[in-house]
Amino acid sequence: MSSMVAKMRSRSGSIQDLDAYFAALVMNQGREQTLTFFVGVDGSEASHQAVDLVMKYSMPKSKNRMVVAHVYDESKTYLPRPMQQAVLLAEMENRLITSFPAARYELKWTAKRPEHGIKEELVHSANETMADFVVVGFYGRKGRKVDHSIGSSADYSMRNASASSIVVKDTSPLMRDIAEERFDGNHPRPIKFLVGIDNSNAALKALQDVMKLSKSLQDPIVMVHIAPQEQEDLPIGCTKDAILDKFENIRKRFLAQRPNVTIRIVMNTPGQTLSEHILEEVDKEEADFVALGADAMKAKAKGKNAYYLGSISDHCVKQATCNVIVSHSA
Repeated sequence: MSSMVAKMRSRSGSIQDLDAYFAALVMNQGREQTLTFFVGVDGSEASHQAVDLVMKYSMPKSKNRMVVAHVYDESKTYLPRPMQQAVLLAEMENRLITSFPAARYELKWTAKRPEHGIKEELVHSANETMADFVVVGFYGRKGRKVDHSIGSSADYSMRNASASSIVVKDTSPLMRDIAEERFDGNHPRPIKFLVGIDNSNAALKALQDVMKLSKSLQDPIVMVHIAPQEQEDLPIGCTKDAILDKFENIRKRFLAQRPNVTIRIVMNTPGQTLSEHILEEVDKEEADFVALGADAMKAKAKGKNAYYLGSISDHCVKQATCNVIVSHSA
């Protein structure tokens, strides 16, 4: 991870800092850069899907690294064989050693300390790694009309890891292509990203994360702002015209090399939530990823001392049919 990226993870940032960070991303577009992906595994199908995404999308034709981590409880000798730490280690080692040079991956197997929980140990390991992205599998029943749930370790990681998170969905177009062996990471198709935008730093971070994850200048990036019907009483900078001007300026200055970048304003329909609008746009665009900033202003206002996703990103994580990038604001 570059020193500039580390610096941008500090708690605020002047407009000059944001300009410098976007400029650095522009310089790296189309070039080989090194990102670190942290994947926690437990033998479940969901964690295997997280490994698949990184191995088959993020790692090929790049200098990226992946850290595959497992925290085990030595007292749990009754686990099914696929979830036993030695069996899981051998499986992951075999997959990685036959795919990548040793310098490009790391296996971190850690015994849980008595005073810590597995999910706390996992997040500590992710933060210690200084990963660019924490990749988690999605636990939930299929279908929009049921109340999805996320595995507790994955949920805790999203809310407490320093890095942005990628939530992997088997329903996403990319993961369906990977599962059916229609996607070849060495000769990939364009990947479509949808980014939810507003006047927050978290929205800027979401766009920055997409610029880092995108591996081709031809990848479509669709920026969508869900605008309130009533605009007159909104704070300066929050009107639909101000948002459009802001991100059009960013597009011209920092995304000019990308021919497939669009910005759309969608007026909010009374009786429909912002997250429902975003999910509609995801399906309409058949996006592979949706990127959302998680500033969780309501939670912060209540004095919460941990990362919280916020209602929009939380709902989209559970209900979106594509992979979800959750970007914590700087």
